[in-house]
Amino acid sequence: MITKRNDLLSKKVIQGLKNRHMNGYYVHSKQEALDLAFEIMKPGTTVGWGGSDTLNKIGIKEELYKRNFKVIDRDQAKDAEEKYKLERDCFYADYYLMSTNAMTEDGILVN
Repeated sequence: MITKRNDLLSKKVIQGLKNRHMNGYYVHSKQEALDLAFEIMKPGTTVGWGGSDTLNKIGIKEELYKRNFKVIDRDQAKDAEEKYKLERDCFYADYYLMSTNAMTEDGILVN
């Protein structure tokens, strides 16, 4: 019952994102999420991320290191100055991964 509701709701949310000039995707498992992410992101590109428990739980950070990506990992900084530089480098990354705190049905992200 919940899966059917989520399937139906995802269509509405994805349309809301599209109306706001964003692409949305809905998957059923962490493996599907990983597969989709690596279908979208091209090897050799630069990837950074913000604080996201979701990224940790699906294991994408580890996969980025295993594959041919240029990783900007602020958690690997030796000190505060280097961390600040890495955070700024993320502005120029090809991809910036994050999760949102909430999303409305019409595609508004809430952080």
